[in-house]
Amino acid sequence: MSPDSNITPNLEHLRKLQRSHLLSVPFETLDIARDEPIVLDRPSLYTKIVERKRGGFCYELNSLFGWLLDQLGYDVRLIEGRVRHEGGNFGPPFDHMALLINLDRSYVVDVGYGRFCRVPLPLSGDSRTGLEGTYEIVPADDTNHYFAMELAADEGWKPTYRFTTAARELSDFNEMCEYQQTAQDSPFTGRTLCTIATTTGRITLSNDSLTVTEKGHEQTTQIESKRERDRILNDRFGISF
Repeated sequence: MSPDSNITPNLEHLRKLQRSHLLSVPFETLDIARDEPIVLDRPSLYTKIVERKRGGFCYELNSLFGWLLDQLGYDVRLIEGRVRHEGGNFGPPFDHMALLINLDRSYVVDVGYGRFCRVPLPLSGDSRTGLEGTYEIVPADDTNHYFAMELAADEGWKPTYRFTTAARELSDFNEMCEYQQTAQDSPFTGRTLCTIATTTGRITLSNDSLTVTEKGHEQTTQIESKRERDRILNDRFGISF
C-alpha cells in the first residue's frame, strides 16, 4: 500500500480515518473460535483484513491501522495496555494494544476494543463524548508511568484499561497474542464474537445471540443454527468462509 498524497497527517484526517475503519472493519475473534492461529506479521494481517475483508482483535486491528498511519506520515507508536476485567483486576502487561499519535499534542487511537471512543482521545485529559459514551485519560501510576483510560458511568469514572506511552515493537505482543488465543481464562476462548460500529449504534454477534443497538436502544434475538449465524456474518458483517 502506498501513501495517499491527498492525505495530510493532521487531526482532521486522523478522525476521518478512524471513523472509516470503525464503520468498515469489525472487531472479531472468529479465528480463535475456529482454532485458526493468529500470527502477528503485517503481510498476513494485510491479507486477512484488507484482501479477505475480515476483522480481528486488538493486536491485529491496531497494528495494521498503525502501519497505515505510519505510511501516511503520522508519528505513531504501538503502546501496551492492561484491560480491567470483571472483579476490578487488571490483566498482565501487553494484555491490550493501542496507538499513540503525536500531532499538535498526543492522542490515543484505538480501533481494536469493540465498544469504545470513536475519535482520537487527547492524552491531556480532555474528555470526548460520542455514541459509545464519554471517555478521558488520566494519570494512574506515577511510579510506573501508567495512564488510565476511563469511561463515565452512573457511579462515576470507571477505568477500562491502563497503559504506558513507551514505544513497543509488534513482536513484543507475540506471547500475549498466543495466550489470548489458547488460555482457558482468556476472555476470547470458548466464545464467538463479532461486533461493528454503525452510524447510529452497533451490531454485535455473541455466541448464539445478535444485538442491534440503535441510538441507545438494544434489541437482541437468538440465533437458532450455524446456518443462520453464517448468514448473519455475511449479511451484517460481510464475512464469509
